[in-house]
Amino acid sequence: MKEKHSYIGILTTTSLSTFLVPFIGSALNVAMPFLGKDLSLTAPQLGWVVSAYLLPTAALLIPMGRIADLTGRRRLFFSGTLLFTIASLLSALAPNAALFFLSRILHGVGASMIFANSAAILTASVPPSHRGGALGINTATVYIGMSIGPFLGGLMTSLVSWRLIFFTTALIGATTLFLILRYVAKDSERPPLERSSFNLSGITFYASTVLLFLGGTGLLPSRKGFLLLAASLVVLFFFSRIEKRASLPLWESSLLKENRLFAFSNLTALIHYASIWSSSFLLALYLQFVRGLSPEVTGLILLSQPIIMFFLSPITGHLSDRIEPRLLSSSGMVLTTLSLASLIPLSAQTPAYWVVGSLILMGIGYGLFCSPNTNAIMGSVQERHYGLASASLATMRMLGQSLSMSLSTVVLTMVVGHKPLSSSTNTLLLKAAFWVFLIQTLLAALGIFTSLARGKMYHRT
Repeated sequence: MKEKHSYIGILTTTSLSTFLVPFIGSALNVAMPFLGKDLSLTAPQLGWVVSAYLLPTAALLIPMGRIADLTGRRRLFFSGTLLFTIASLLSALAPNAALFFLSRILHGVGASMIFANSAAILTASVPPSHRGGALGINTATVYIGMSIGPFLGGLMTSLVSWRLIFFTTALIGATTLFLILRYVAKDSERPPLERSSFNLSGITFYASTVLLFLGGTGLLPSRKGFLLLAASLVVLFFFSRIEKRASLPLWESSLLKENRLFAFSNLTALIHYASIWSSSFLLALYLQFVRGLSPEVTGLILLSQPIIMFFLSPITGHLSDRIEPRLLSSSGMVLTTLSLASLIPLSAQTPAYWVVGSLILMGIGYGLFCSPNTNAIMGSVQERHYGLASASLATMRMLGQSLSMSLSTVVLTMVVGHKPLSSSTNTLLLKAAFWVFLIQTLLAALGIFTSLARGKMYHRT
């Protein structure tokens, strides 16, 4: 009974922490106009409300996962949650844009420490026979945050202020800190790392590679975007040279070279998010500009996908403890491919039920894929690499999301140009959506094969 009580406590703790980030992100989307007005932000500066958080998170995930494995997950998890909580209070109280953007950078650093540890701590605390179910529940909390964020964010902003969003996340963060102290076991003693042995130069070059890559994809198809992408490849080359000489490398190369299950599960995660993430963005444009629906109705239609994901993720996670994750995730990729293919022929006459049906199919595919794939990644490594595995999965998710949005942005720029979207650009918008959904369908189809190629996780006799 005591072990079950502890397990529920750890599951609650890690789920609250993974709820925080998607909740605050989706809630802020609704509050942006009010936030911008209060802090006198320009349109480009509003974009940095997201980027100031996203860039440090993506750049520091792998380093934080590695540090957690070497020095202790609980202390880094606690420190990240504390930093995220403090950053939320700073955001809520920020009197000007400068302090607000500083708080968003701190949010990003704290989030990297949380994401690099939450799945690792949960995996280490749960018996392998129940790991998939626990990770499925943990994954479902992400979708709760995504689903209720816009509604609660809009309600808080309308009734009080956008600052209440940050006060709320600070309160949730404080609760999580208490639960960490109560339920997460203290780290076992580890010998202190010598400053000379820790790969600080590797961290610097790795973080620079990610920042240049994300910056470049965000600026495509401009010349500056291509230059930043080229620079990221140059820095990546020097990072690989540093890693070969380092006594304590940032990345365990054997995980990619010798662990087929780990390598292909991560690759498929990258493909999955790259193929699917921007679909809701395009559909939001389609529903509002081409079909003339209100933001409220558009939001309700788009909500059909995360609701399915929320209910399905714990079930598929539990199934992945008994059925090969490869089969479940590959089935999810098949449904994802079909859902994207069904959106290729979108037109002004496409009935709303067709879009809702496509989103439900996409949600089922998403739900079948994510929890089993997470179980495969976390179950493919030894406990000493849990932090790195958790961080690698989060990195693939963020890079995939960035690539997906970049694909949509590039196609929209090439087809629609820099014209403001209106009824006069509907034909061009539909043409752009056709090419994006076609490319995403082909990409998702590739993910079916990379998912099947990962091999078996269970070797039962």
